Amino acid sequence: MGNQSEKKIASFKQKVIGYYFYPTTGICTLFLLANLYCGYALTIWGAIVISIITFIQYFCYNQISKSLEFGLDTDSYSIYIDILVLNGVIQLGSIIFDVFWYGYWIIPLILLYKGSLIIWGWLQKPQYAEEDKKDKKKKENKPKVKYVK
Repeated sequence: MGNQSEKKIASFKQKVIGYYFYPTTGICTLFLLANLYCGYALTIWGAIVISIITFIQYFCYNQISKSLEFGLDTDSYSIYIDILVLNGVIQLGSIIFDVFWYGYWIIPLILLYKGSLIIWGWLQKPQYAEEDKKDKKKKENKPKVKYVK
């Protein structure tokens, strides 16, 4: 009976990996064909851009599949899913309009926003005021307890 659950988990992993593999491969292929048709991929700069974008897609997909193989939960690879989806949307959109390339500014802007929140919270740390004389006297008059072993 123990093998049944392992088989279900293995089939689930294969199904989920397929959900990421086929769209990723399709988007990369469509992006490459569109750029070959326009002649952009034939330039050195175009080839560099396409290879970098394809590497990002491959890296994110590879990390997701490794996380699924190790049985990690979704929180461990959610950032790779976000980057994979963002990269796919930008690839599809950039086939039609070049303005979609500005979408890559989302990641650094989010990091800048989160970092500024951390720094702002650190700068706004409350300053502790000096204790009143009454509070000092109360602490001084506090009875001392002696524990006996």
